[in-house]
Amino acid sequence: MSFVVLQYAELENLLADAASSDAVRVYILEQVRTTPVNLLSQQDVTVALCVRAITAHFRILSWYYPLACLRFYLPESKEENDEQSSPAQIAYERAWEQARALQTELVARLKEEGCPAHTDGLVEINVANFLHGTTALVALPPTTFTKTEAAQ
Repeated sequence: MSFVVLQYAELENLLADAASSDAVRVYILEQVRTTPVNLLSQQDVTVALCVRAITAHFRILSWYYPLACLRFYLPESKEENDEQSSPAQIAYERAWEQARALQTELVARLKEEGCPAHTDGLVEINVANFLHGTTALVALPPTTFTKTEAAQ
């Protein structure tokens, strides 16, 4: 069975089309891409909020909002260090806290509107690039891009 993936720039449009689905899934998506650069590894980490649904006609509806894009430069041979105090680790933890708070707020808002929303049930899609979305349902913080040149 193949699915058609529809990406939405406006969350409200996804919700209108999701009426034929059983529920929407609101979850945090972390993507990591590692690239070797000289004697370092460049690691790009994106923390995003996603809303996805599967309709009765086998269409996957997808909305995506990146909250933080973090870039780390890590030595190839990682030594023991205090990760809890590094600026990179602090930015990463802050991004996850922000994502959890936004997820909770969006789920509450969707339920107020009568839309069944769950925070589990990951709907994976195989697309190269996600369309960055927006919504007026909750206040979206600006996406941040952080480059950290120290080891994580």
